[in-house]
Amino acid sequence: MNHRKLSRVGILFPSDEVLKIIDDTIRTKERSQLTYSLINSYGLLNFMTKVPFKIVDEEKLKLAHSPDYICALKSCKKTSEGEYYDKYGLSYDCPPRDELYKRALLIYSSTMSCAHALLENNFDICLNWLGGWHHAKRSKASGFCYVNDINGAINYFVQNKKKVLYIDLDVHHGDGVEEEFKLSPKVLTYSIHHFAAGFFPNTGNISANNAFSLNVPLPQNVPDRNWIALNVFGIEHAFNSFQPDIMVIQAGGDSLYNDDHRALKVTSDGYLKVINFILKYRKPTLILGGGGYNEPATSKLWTQISALCNGKTLIDDIPSEDPYFSKYGPDFTLNESDDCPPGISMSKDDIETIKNNIIMKTSKISDLTSNMPKLSKRPFRKRPFQELENKKDDDFDDDVRLS
Repeated sequence: MNHRKLSRVGILFPSDEVLKIIDDTIRTKERSQLTYSLINSYGLLNFMTKVPFKIVDEEKLKLAHSPDYICALKSCKKTSEGEYYDKYGLSYDCPPRDELYKRALLIYSSTMSCAHALLENNFDICLNWLGGWHHAKRSKASGFCYVNDINGAINYFVQNKKKVLYIDLDVHHGDGVEEEFKLSPKVLTYSIHHFAAGFFPNTGNISANNAFSLNVPLPQNVPDRNWIALNVFGIEHAFNSFQPDIMVIQAGGDSLYNDDHRALKVTSDGYLKVINFILKYRKPTLILGGGGYNEPATSKLWTQISALCNGKTLIDDIPSEDPYFSKYGPDFTLNESDDCPPGISMSKDDIETIKNNIIMKTSKISDLTSNMPKLSKRPFRKRPFQELENKKDDDFDDDVRLS
């Protein structure tokens, strides 16, 4: 492989202690530990640079959350209850926890560390599989999300005069991100998700409102071919109309056909094709996790995306020395796409309705952005997507499981 054409990829790779704390905070039990262990077992760290993990201060947290909400996080304990905590969503699907402020700050800081590294142009792509919590609002926890790290990163980019295209591939509508930026001409949000009565968060239908929000609502059991085609159509129109400086991808794994939700019939191959399409635009890109409740399946997906970003294709057999090898039975293979049952194709009318809405809204975006005054932008420290120079094959560790 010609390493000269590879992107510079950074990954937030925290300590085992941090992984355990975060797994103990979010709804999944061991997903973070599985993911980072599998990435390491495949030898992918030989091709990436670890992003320094820096805990941000409270002022940085205010980029995404109100002082009142931060106070609620600080005072929250496992035994907390009552109207005050209900007001901030700290109940039901976001139950009170001991040391909740510390836990939320860890998640938030992981993404902010990547955002800082990307803005300083240390990397072309930054990966953080601990981030992607898209439901939390400025003053309220929601949908298993105590903190909205995505909004913090995007506001940080905007603060530094960057236009941001946000792409949400999670099975749930990215409502917390859309709400934060729906009126901002500096951020375009795009979300493709299952939409049905009673399906959380009950938002994200097609709308002519919110000029800088694009939604692609999908019925039950939509297969890869529709999901990929609509993503390519929507993202291409979004990019061309908005011309972003930076892209942020929420790659929640719960759109997978074997996720616990079983709402869509999307495979890991489908995800890889869409993310490969996005990366061809060669803009600085922050890739985050999010949902994904079949933990081994999500771990395998995020490992494959990590490999894709580095131009690598992995062998199908899970490395037997991986500490969590037993979790990947009974087949112990990486790719599950061939096992996906057939989905239900969308009608031509439904597809045309979505496409026409995208065309209408992106046309308006083009008009709005062309009439906006041009702002002097903070330059990246170096030329984005600088090619790797003077790297030979023997400059890299050979301990990587490639096909």
